Amino acid sequence: MRLIDADKLIEKLRDFKEYENDDGRPIHTMSEIQRIDRCINFAQAESTAYDVDKVVEHLETARDGYSTAQLMTATNDELVKRFIAKEKAMNLSIEIVKAGGIDGD
Repeated sequence: MRLIDADKLIEKLRDFKEYENDDGRPIHTMSEIQRIDRCINFAQAESTAYDVDKVVEHLETARDGYSTAQLMTATNDELVKRFIAKEKAMNLSIEIVKAGGIDGD
């Protein structure tokens, strides 16, 4: 799968739809314009794709960057609780990303 910028694609489709001849008349028939509009609608309806492995890697790096070192040097009980809560939140975020974000799909 290849990730694309859907907004740029939609912008290019809209621009393409507006093409005109030198005399100012549209170069597309009404049927072609309707097809372009359908393509735009399809692109807008698609869910956002992302590289799960890269997102998980970034989350794990962020989590690991503060959790172990900072937890070992923390002396305040409240601070320790905050670090543990942040680590749990990061772990939950990682699981959500791995599961696809919605209902494990």
